[in-house]
Amino acid sequence: MRAERGAATRRRPDTKAIILFGVGTHRMAIWAQDVKEIRSDPGLTAAEVGCQCILYANTLFDVEPGRDARLILLRGGDVGFGVDYVERMVETTAPRPLPQAFRGPERDWYLGLVSADESLIPLVNVETLEREAIRQTVETFV
Repeated sequence: MRAERGAATRRRPDTKAIILFGVGTHRMAIWAQDVKEIRSDPGLTAAEVGCQCILYANTLFDVEPGRDARLILLRGGDVGFGVDYVERMVETTAPRPLPQAFRGPERDWYLGLVSADESLIPLVNVETLEREAIRQTVETFV
């Protein structure tokens, strides 16, 4: 039996694309559909990259300061998300629920855990990033 041409590159209907990125020594993921663009513009202001606010992952997640070498621009709003590096895009299945060890605010920061490279990786909640950007913007003007 011959395999249909291109079958290996077809996406399964129960999978979605995620973008793997790093903050310090931690790997995280974000839905690819929520990303407008990935830029290499460390040190630029929000206005210079065309967004309202830049959030830095190391500050949000209380991780050692990193290089902030990549800027993930979110599709839904005018938010940039500074991360240390972007690995690649991969396909994954629906996220698994967060374990009970995740308590407090981190339950809002993550949608669940996704599987990639035989590891479970936290999936960042874009809505929480957008709310945090609004909060920081309001605090700046108050």
